[in-house]
Amino acid sequence: MIEKLRKGAYWRVRFGPHLVKGEFLSLSECRELVETCQVRLRGWPFSFFRPENLDESDGCIQYAHARKTHKEWWRLDRSGRFEHYASLHEDDPLSREEFFDALDMLLDETAERDWDNYSGTAGISSLLHTITEYFTFLSGYVRQLPKQIDKFSVEIGLHGVRGRVLVETDIEKKWNIIYKTALNEIKSPEEVFTRQELLENADRLTLDTAIHFFENFNWPEPDREQLKEEQQRFFREPIRY
Repeated sequence: MIEKLRKGAYWRVRFGPHLVKGEFLSLSECRELVETCQVRLRGWPFSFFRPENLDESDGCIQYAHARKTHKEWWRLDRSGRFEHYASLHEDDPLSREEFFDALDMLLDETAERDWDNYSGTAGISSLLHTITEYFTFLSGYVRQLPKQIDKFSVEIGLHGVRGRVLVETDIEKKWNIIYKTALNEIKSPEEVFTRQELLENADRLTLDTAIHFFENFNWPEPDREQLKEEQQRFFREPIRY
């Protein structure tokens, strides 16, 4: 599954207790942790799994999910380390057409429509939505682990994105921007956060990380307040499918 994901653009996220050695979770506790921390902001839970297909072996639980429009793989081991891979929503066949239609609407009438200059798109709301899911899940995950674990390593990465442009399908939001990245990988710096930071400041950390990603798409001054308003909307109005 991971090799299939790496053929296109994909997310890779890793987090776990910082400088904590040894296994302290049973496999059943791993499963309970994921079930308890699931986030529902867009019609299906993160991290998604079907109980009958959950793999519980080799000191971890893991799940792979593949369909035409989405691929996802994750694992949680008994030492509390979580890793997640997922394809980009923008690369779903229907979404790809929708995002390029939005890009066409944003371009000036005189602009050249040379789509070969763009390897794909990256939706502003979509990226913010995904990063919000990660930090919301992470906050719940931290709450479930023993309180004596006080520090956590976190790394969020977006891979295979060279030549992609930021775009928004909802033109009424008036983002009106087209910024392209020359980077193939965009990563948040691997950081160490305290339990308190992750429990009390997940929304701020989400925005900090999202803005870091947007700046690496060459968006020079992302509007933090507008992004914050969009983030809050995710919780008020979860997407339903």
